[in-house]
Amino acid sequence: MTKREKREQIVDKIVNAAREYKKYLLGRTFMFVFDKKYIEVSFRKEEFAHLTGVDRKMSAKEFYKEAVRGTLRQNQIYFSSRYPFDLCEKKMKELDKLPQALHQDGFILEEISAHSVCYKFGFSELNFTLCFGQDLDGTGNKRSEYYLAKSFRIGDCFERSSNVYDIEYIFSKRNNQRLYNEILLDNKGLGELPLEARKLLDETLIFEKFLKTLDVNGQ
Repeated sequence: MTKREKREQIVDKIVNAAREYKKYLLGRTFMFVFDKKYIEVSFRKEEFAHLTGVDRKMSAKEFYKEAVRGTLRQNQIYFSSRYPFDLCEKKMKELDKLPQALHQDGFILEEISAHSVCYKFGFSELNFTLCFGQDLDGTGNKRSEYYLAKSFRIGDCFERSSNVYDIEYIFSKRNNQRLYNEILLDNKGLGELPLEARKLLDETLIFEKFLKTLDVNGQ
């Protein structure tokens, strides 16, 4: 396979990952519950480019738009010592698996050291780690209490973090909804959910989960 063909293959994978990102992650917020606490994580258009591991001469938002439209071209992406082709290739094998991974068992990592950056939290399922950073404006002030998906790293990053926690629950909602109305992962039953996290759930979700529990127990 020629160098051009390899780059075109990478572009195809970026396009597919961007469409999966738009369909399943963009415009949604996810709540991860672990160790009797929780964090809320959102995904933005401008963060997608950094997750792919390629360099480009366009803005991050324009890169995302080109990818979703399927108009991204191989001469619009670049590789270097900072953005090596081999690492990008590994990332693109895993990135489109991210939406599915959020329905499965995983780990929350705390205080992840990555070169000159320290990410407060991250989600890992061993093959990759998605690192979360705080939602800050251009002057470094907090815009919200949400975390943003900032970096996508191959491997688990356990040795780079200060703490590792089993994920107990993952919930999801649209950004325009106030309460979480979808359960992606439940490892303990809602009775074990911390009160502060429970307050963020739609009552309909809690009721439906209660009915399913009764049905399973044959009552």
